[in-house]
Amino acid sequence: HSKTPGHPENILTPGVEITTGPLGQGFANGVGMGMAQKHLEALFNREGFPVIDHFIYCICSDGDLMEGVSYESASLAGHLGLDNLIYLYDDNQVTIDGPTSLAFSEDVTKRFEAAGWEVSVVEDGNDLGAIEYAIAEAQRSTGKPKLIRIKTIIGFGMPKQGTNKAHSDAPGEDAVKETKRNLDWPENKQFFIPKEALANFRKAVKDGAARE
Repeated sequence: HSKTPGHPENILTPGVEITTGPLGQGFANGVGMGMAQKHLEALFNREGFPVIDHFIYCICSDGDLMEGVSYESASLAGHLGLDNLIYLYDDNQVTIDGPTSLAFSEDVTKRFEAAGWEVSVVEDGNDLGAIEYAIAEAQRSTGKPKLIRIKTIIGFGMPKQGTNKAHSDAPGEDAVKETKRNLDWPENKQFFIPKEALANFRKAVKDGAARE
């Protein structure tokens, strides 16, 4: 049902501005967007007329932060003080091969703080109110890029949640039904979007169209 491939490409899918694929590449792309915005702010903004003042959001994973390109670009973002960047880190501590502890043990918070970032933590990735609050706080803060660590459970609701099996294995019909039961979704529907989620997406589309 999706209109995008697993790795969306800008030449194939309307609305996709940058092709990504290798882990960490999107992280660096976001930093580039932040630099471009600061350049445009310097060119066009005037006192009392901040015509360019938006934020750039990036969702990154454990795998992204294990790549060298993400830390190189994070270092540059901190050095330049790109406070228009808000990165949401999906911190589930699982990779396709197993737990991140197999190959990754550094303290991400300390590493980003050392690079000049402001770091906050949301302990429950299902607490939407806490995520909203963290984003609002990040928007108010100035002078540094922001990383919001959001503790999540990969494959939440699945029988194999919290493991790399939820990342890579086809769940199978029985596991799909069990997952739907755990999430209080109807088992007999092949494709289902909760009404609240659909309403929020439609509102976002409408609001975006009004701002165009």
